Amino acid sequence: MIFFLSVCVREWQDDVVFDISDSSVSVLDVLSKNVKLSPGSLPNSIENISICSSFNAHVLPNSVKTMTVDCHNQEFLPGLFPHSLESLTLYMYDNPLMEHSLPHNLKSLHLGTYHAEPHRVDIGNLPRSLETIQFHYSFAEQIENIPILSQFQRLTTLIGCHFEWIGSLPPSVTTLRFTTCYLNSEYIKPGAIPSTITDLDFGGMRYFNLQPGSIPSSVSKLSLGYFEHSLEPGVIPIGVIYLDLSHAARDFSAESIPNTVESLKYLNYSYSEESKFLGILSLPSIKKLFFYADIKISIFPPYLESLKLSGNGVPLLYSSLPPTLKKLSLNKILFVKDTLNETPNQPKRLLMKVGQSYFNNSTLEDLPLSVEIIKIHLNIELRRFNKSTTFIGYNREYPISGGFIKSTYNLRDLIYDKEFDKCVNNDKISTIIK
Repeated sequence: MIFFLSVCVREWQDDVVFDISDSSVSVLDVLSKNVKLSPGSLPNSIENISICSSFNAHVLPNSVKTMTVDCHNQEFLPGLFPHSLESLTLYMYDNPLMEHSLPHNLKSLHLGTYHAEPHRVDIGNLPRSLETIQFHYSFAEQIENIPILSQFQRLTTLIGCHFEWIGSLPPSVTTLRFTTCYLNSEYIKPGAIPSTITDLDFGGMRYFNLQPGSIPSSVSKLSLGYFEHSLEPGVIPIGVIYLDLSHAARDFSAESIPNTVESLKYLNYSYSEESKFLGILSLPSIKKLFFYADIKISIFPPYLESLKLSGNGVPLLYSSLPPTLKKLSLNKILFVKDTLNETPNQPKRLLMKVGQSYFNNSTLEDLPLSVEIIKIHLNIELRRFNKSTTFIGYNREYPISGGFIKSTYNLRDLIYDKEFDKCVNNDKISTIIK
């Protein structure tokens, strides 16, 4: 018995039989198109598999729950997928989905494609057990028999929905993301979007307009997508907690944001809208904030707990941060400690996230003592030692320690030498499993 929990097969010789039945692999990622699966070649321990080579029916064990298929010549016939399958990501090429080709217990389906006009999909060929459906935007005009969608009584999440489908949604849907579609600047009428929706994302929708009542009062999580008109007071309903204005129009004011909003994301303000934007930053309800900073900002919501800033090198003054702040994430922002002593009006304990190049120009020594944990890039974590200027370095994914880091120069050497990047190498797994 060979024990590997996760295996990635990048290369495989065409004349070598692939058989890992005598193993305890639970996650298998097959990147080689030379791998040919046969009945009994996989162990019953496999729960997650990704494959880009074609396979036949009845070769996958009934232990598989999650699967990704990306194969150009794969045919989708009944019996191809195991009955145990719960989540499927399927990239469509030239072969259509046939009736009963998907298991009747499937809960999540993501249909992807690399084609501008993929093969048409009959919604009637999808199992009614689905709870989540996600369509690539290229499927916007390629879905047939949309009225049958109302029969999917377990469906709670629909990603990639055309606005024309809105009348066919079952009442079970609570999460909705629109695909690429155009409304010619028409207003979305009150009541058009079902009142069962709690998570609404306008996604790729363009040239649409909103009025009070367009967004149902049931929505607590809202992304306005590419909304391009003035955002009038009352359009965003009271009750919205999470608000994403990343790509929305610039013309709005603090009065447009209800006092229930606790999380705000905004990346599109200009100098001309600075006064309005600063008004939004003073809203007391906001606890989580993410925005792009073109200018130095010194005003933040008084009860802010999490701040994520991107910019072009503008400074962020430590003295401007509220005492409630717990998490700080910086991208191309210069963090400046402008006070010598800690005061009650400043953060007590900070977790700071930065990119791997942050300490090329900044230093550990200049950080406030309230910064107790620093997460760098994907895997490096530094923890302050006994409230001193010394940190202990870790790799969060593997038990690799950088030891005591007493200076910025020490940290730069460890990053440059890739001391934190040590990991298990499974690239040659084909020479281990035979």
